[in-house]
Amino acid sequence: MKAILVGFGNLGRGLARALMESRDLLRAQGVEMEVVAVVDEAGGVVGEKLDLQKLIEVSETKGTVAPLGKPGLQALEVIQEVEADVIVELTPTNIKTGEPGLSHIKAAMEAGKHVVTSNKGPLVVALRELERLAARRGVQFRYSATVGGSIPVISLARRLC
Repeated sequence: MKAILVGFGNLGRGLARALMESRDLLRAQGVEMEVVAVVDEAGGVVGEKLDLQKLIEVSETKGTVAPLGKPGLQALEVIQEVEADVIVELTPTNIKTGEPGLSHIKAAMEAGKHVVTSNKGPLVVALRELERLAARRGVQFRYSATVGGSIPVISLARRLC
């Protein structure tokens, strides 16, 4: 399963660590998870078999992954153009507008990509609309950001593989 991480703050880096730590366990269960893009507010990195540890280190020291890829790369561009099965939307919450997460989630669903989000803003603003869109496009829509927030990503991967 190919994944795009949109947002690489504490939650995004935590998910990357969880994926690295559970890689062998997931493989043993027939789940192959590959992160093919990481985008944050300053830019992004796209490629097969990204080095998650290096992305974490650069993000923690520079505040962005952009030095490893393309500064200014926009999440919507990556969502629409990069081949992936699932988008993990981890941008900051805005409960008034749901943005930018709401646009990211809609674009992913319209592109036929499954979505997992930790972002409560889009849920507050448009939960029913997003659930209907997911059903109409035939994609899974999962959300959680509590302890064990990576569990929806892993459970979705298990279900689809």
